[in-house]
Amino acid sequence: MMTVPLSVQANEKKIDNSPSVKSGRRLTTELKLVFSSLGYQVIKAKNFIHTPSHNFVILGEYLDGIYGNKKLDFVLYMKKGGKPIIVEAMRQRVKGSTDEKLPYTYLNAIKFLPKFDTIFVYEGNGFRKGAIKFMKDKAQETGGFEVMEKSDFIYWLENNK
Repeated sequence: MMTVPLSVQANEKKIDNSPSVKSGRRLTTELKLVFSSLGYQVIKAKNFIHTPSHNFVILGEYLDGIYGNKKLDFVLYMKKGGKPIIVEAMRQRVKGSTDEKLPYTYLNAIKFLPKFDTIFVYEGNGFRKGAIKFMKDKAQETGGFEVMEKSDFIYWLENNK
């Protein structure tokens, strides 16, 4: 029987396969497919070399967030110009703790202004009463920060190529 040294075991990356994390990953995958179907090139941040001349999305870019390095879901670049748009997506189909992360998402959006705008995309009926209202109220108060349900975001993408 072969044993793995403790130093190797400590460096192993643990993957969270809880139902809520899997659901969030599926939402990200669904949005990647939407971007692709609308003609956006989806590029992993680690593979990004130069700016294409058409609409594209960077997947997994890191920025300096309120707690240090923050991995973003997507950064959207549109050929019609304007600022890049950070797209942060959350799904909460059943009651849970995802909505507790909403103030963190909003505070990061504020930190990333004015270089980036942010769209918070959400899906599901499991958010606590008042959680989405909090985000929509913040969007009313804050230029460059928008809140959209997934279906509204897809409609917006289709009409803003």
